[in-house]
Order: sequence, then structure tokens, then C-alpha cells
Amino acid sequence: SIQSHIMTRTAQLAAALLCNLSLVALLSCMSSTVVAAPAPPVWDSQFYVTINQTISIKLEGQWKNTVRFWYDATRAVSKEEHSSGQHDEFCTAQAGKSKSQEACTHLVAADSWRYLIFPDSNICCRCCNVTQHCGIILPTWLQGGSYVGTMDVNGRTCNGWVKDGGQHNYYYQDAAGAPCLYYEGYPTLIVGKNEWLYNLDYQAGPQAVSQPGLFDVPPNC
Repeated sequence: SIQSHIMTRTAQLAAALLCNLSLVALLSCMSSTVVAAPAPPVWDSQFYVTINQTISIKLEGQWKNTVRFWYDATRAVSKEEHSSGQHDEFCTAQAGKSKSQEACTHLVAADSWRYLIFPDSNICCRCCNVTQHCGIILPTWLQGGSYVGTMDVNGRTCNGWVKDGGQHNYYYQDAAGAPCLYYEGYPTLIVGKNEWLYNLDYQAGPQAVSQPGLFDVPPNC
């Protein structure tokens, strides 16, 4: 009968409405459990780590060296010892060093100057200071960066962020906060790449930078 048909149709509509409401509730629940992207990290204020650096430039070549990196933001000092084989843009910009791959050290000293030291040549020069943006890398340099997901770096699952500066700067670290990888365009990723692959010897805390005289300016500077 018409009445029974109306009752059946009403029941079907009620069931459909209930199903739709259940689906909305399910989707709402799913959306509320989406994990937010990790916030950009802040560097430890004091640390030491060794790094395998590779610079690759199309039509020019590839350069590899090892970097020993000490960092102490509490005193606004840092030290990067590049081994022979380096192609660092500061080191190769010095007079007579454009083709040199000899060892070269960056020292950002307590007097706010960046010094370039060539130990094999017994040469040291005062390069630039903090007013010329030559101070240490700030611990907060990644703030404002965007999360780019995870990457496997030599068996470690590492979260990554990109921060735009003079070029795109990509930085990855593991769940414990130890750095995994950094790379940037050199000067752009189309032309070249500057890659820092961090080793597993990362140490954070005062003991990592406690060597006497570590950040002292050499007397020949």
C-alpha cells in the first residue's frame, strides 16, 4: 500500500541519514588525530661533530673533505677545520688560494671577527666580522622554515626542514636531535650542491667545547 511504501521509504531515509552522520563523525575523528608537522628545531647551544663535506659543481668538478666543527653559542664562537681537498668559498677567495685545496680553518672568535687559518702555509687572515654577517650561525636559524618530511640517512630516519636564505637550505636531524644531513645550492641546486653529511660522533654540552685555547686566535693572525 501507499502507506507501507511511505513508511519503508522513511525508514530508508532515516538509515541513510544515520549512515551519513556516522561517516561525518568518523572523518571528524580521523582529522582530529592527524599529527602536526614537527616544528623546526633549535640547535644545541654547545656541540662538536665531524662532517663529510662534498661540493659538486656542474662542468667544474667535485671536492671532498672532512670538517671538524665546534660550536658554542653561549660565547658566540665556532670553529670549522676543513681538511685538505676543501673547496670552501671563503678559503678559496683569499689571495693566492683560488686554486688551493689545502686545509683551511674558519674561526669565529670572541672578538666577533671571522679568521681564516691555513695551517700548512702558516697563514692567517682576518676575514670579516659580525656586523658583516660573519658571526656564528644562530641556534634559531631554522625558525620560519617548512617541514619537508623524512629521509633515510645512512640507516637513520631523519626529519627535514627547508629554510630559504641566499638559497634553499635543507637540514635533517634524527629523533634524538642529532644532525643527519645539510645541503644547499652552490649557488643553486641546478648549478651545484654543497652537502654536509654528519657522522655519528655528535656530542652536545659544555664538555664538547671544553678544550683549553680551542677558540683562541693564533698569534700570527
